[in-house]
Amino acid sequence: MSVRKENVKFEVPFVEEIRKTGFVLENQIAQQLKSTGWTVISNKYYVDDAEETVREIDLVAYKCSKVQHFNVYTVVIISCKKSDSNAWALLSRKINLNDPNANFRPLHVWSNDKVIDYKISQTDNNSKYYKRVTELGVKEILQDPSVEVFAYQEMAKSTGKSQNDKAIFNSITSLMKAQSYEMSSLPERKKTPSVYQFNLLSVVGTDLVRLMFSGDEIVASNIDSEHYLASYIVNKRETFSRIRFVKSDVFSDVLKDYSEVP
Repeated sequence: MSVRKENVKFEVPFVEEIRKTGFVLENQIAQQLKSTGWTVISNKYYVDDAEETVREIDLVAYKCSKVQHFNVYTVVIISCKKSDSNAWALLSRKINLNDPNANFRPLHVWSNDKVIDYKISQTDNNSKYYKRVTELGVKEILQDPSVEVFAYQEMAKSTGKSQNDKAIFNSITSLMKAQSYEMSSLPERKKTPSVYQFNLLSVVGTDLVRLMFSGDEIVASNIDSEHYLASYIVNKRETFSRIRFVKSDVFSDVLKDYSEVP
């Protein structure tokens, strides 16, 4: 009869190889969320109706509080990406906050209460919500973008050579589509009086670089976080979403602000 040996050290470097993937980063972010009271759902699958494919989002986390007779949910949808060899470069320029073709204060809120739903639908509601939350002390999450990110590239850390935008593009689109799915699924599965507010985060396990364009000059600088206004056609409608790029080593500080969102 053979006896199974526990804790056998394998010759194959499984641990070293798995550390090269994004799974370690994803687990670290999930544990940080859980340790601060967030409920976390990992690797949630949803159907992309536009492409009729099954997609996956890394993390969906939420906190719930009771306000009068409502359950109020703050939701963060998170994409985790890691790269040892490439930095994420955000190509930026001076922003025009009065641009009539952009919505710099997008708000993604759902409620099954008719009165709250009516208030949400009002054209001036976004600005009122941003102002009220800022007055409560939540600063970083809803601040106006300081620059316009007009493109993005992965770039080799060793040479600076431009690679492509695939990983960054996938992170952005997966976040926006997951948000659309989550909001569209709520009417069927949520019956108790509730309010949901959604936030999108792209957590990056690599260097985050701003390439600032001004005339013929381009200045590179390392940053920890950047607000990006994304526009995408979801379910045949143009949708604006605020996506925040965050370096993984400052995520715990960033998370404190999201915990204060009412």
